[in-house]
Amino acid sequence: MQNSTFVILHSALGSQRAPLPPRPLLPPPLQLLRLLDRHPEAHPGAGDRNYLDDLNPDSVKTVTAQLELALKNAQPEERFQFERHGYFVADGKDSKAGAPVFNRTVTLRDSWKK
Repeated sequence: MQNSTFVILHSALGSQRAPLPPRPLLPPPLQLLRLLDRHPEAHPGAGDRNYLDDLNPDSVKTVTAQLELALKNAQPEERFQFERHGYFVADGKDSKAGAPVFNRTVTLRDSWKK
């Protein structure tokens, strides 16, 4: 067995140091999110029903949210998972430099709904 040397370091904050001034916490910028939901499936052989009758009017909800600052630099078509909300992609047409727009492509499974 080799000899080992242990060093114990003691440290104390001396009274010579002035406390650091508090830094203001800036909220992250607001980002536009489109929460896309699925449309009900069309019923094949439904006779004279128009497919427009089966569309879900609440399938697109647009909200603004505060996201991490790193997402401000998202490139169009770049994909992300937003924890507990689903998978999102930066919109290829509406995203601008420094102001991306995110579309939800897949929702996470909700095990609480039965």
